[in-house]
Amino acid sequence: MGRGKIEIKRIENTTNRQVTFSKRRGGLLKKAHELAVLCDAQLGLIIFSSSGKLFEYCSSDPPTKLNTGEDLSGLAYTDLDQLELQLENSVNKIRARKNQLLQQQLDNLRKKLAEQQAAIEHHRYQSLTLLLINFNTRACNSGTCLYMSIQALVIWLSMCLLK
Repeated sequence: MGRGKIEIKRIENTTNRQVTFSKRRGGLLKKAHELAVLCDAQLGLIIFSSSGKLFEYCSSDPPTKLNTGEDLSGLAYTDLDQLELQLENSVNKIRARKNQLLQQQLDNLRKKLAEQQAAIEHHRYQSLTLLLINFNTRACNSGTCLYMSIQALVIWLSMCLLK
């Protein structure tokens, strides 16, 4: 039997909220570790509790650092400043990588669009050329054939110019 869905809203009871935080934090850290191991992914996770405790997970070498909780209220200003700089540097690296990946995706989409447009133009040119050839090869008397060839040429040229 599956678990029932719960409504996602703030838990008012502080004891229940703390228990839920602890259980879900543990589950999140476990999932982060599993994702890093199974997919050979580099992963970093930072969690701040409502009381200001820091929980973190890092999948990179040296071995995984997994804190069970660090009260930030006891840290000196310089330590907090250093931690803030480290976080800013990490966020900047993440943003740079994200922007790089987005730019690659954008370039790939532009390339696909250009290829599709070229294929459409090629198909359009072939269709118009076949239309012109079809008009020219119809069995007709010389006057009608000339008129149809001129008409087909006008259609072909106008379609080419409408690009």
